[in-house]
Amino acid sequence: VAVINVGDATSNEPPVAIAGLDREASFGATVSLEGGASSDPDGDFLTYRWTQTGGTDVTGGTGFLTGVSPDFVAPNQITTLVFSLIVNDGVAGSAADDIAIPVVPVANRSIFVSTVGSNANPGTPAAPLRTIDLGTARAVARGEGSVVYIARGAYDEFVELASDIGLRGGYSEGWVRD
Repeated sequence: VAVINVGDATSNEPPVAIAGLDREASFGATVSLEGGASSDPDGDFLTYRWTQTGGTDVTGGTGFLTGVSPDFVAPNQITTLVFSLIVNDGVAGSAADDIAIPVVPVANRSIFVSTVGSNANPGTPAAPLRTIDLGTARAVARGEGSVVYIARGAYDEFVELASDIGLRGGYSEGWVRD
């Protein structure tokens, strides 16, 4: 009689959390987090915990949200909300997966520029561009009604203005206008 060991039936593979892609949200918009791509190799039922690790609190003071796709209302200020998703299969928790959600006046129409930025950046509040001219060019590419938000500082450059593109300056490093 041969005994073949095919593995321990009581073993458990940890689940995998997938918080989704970073994306912008507009002031006051209802935002849904989406953890539905998370999985468990064993096919176990998952619970979801989204711990807010950055930005203005949107959790009602608890510091976390639960469920596969919880909703919240974006604050009416420029900030970057960061959530860390951990899924649990009842035995083990996953490694954390993070998502960043820059909150801007109008999503997909806001470009940020700072003297400490880089023109290799995407132009978000957390990763601003370095030059106003490139900010204006990106705003033109995004379309009419786009706005370039400019942090305080000295910009030694020629800027070509564009129709239907706004330029707003006087912002601190935290993107508060003073």
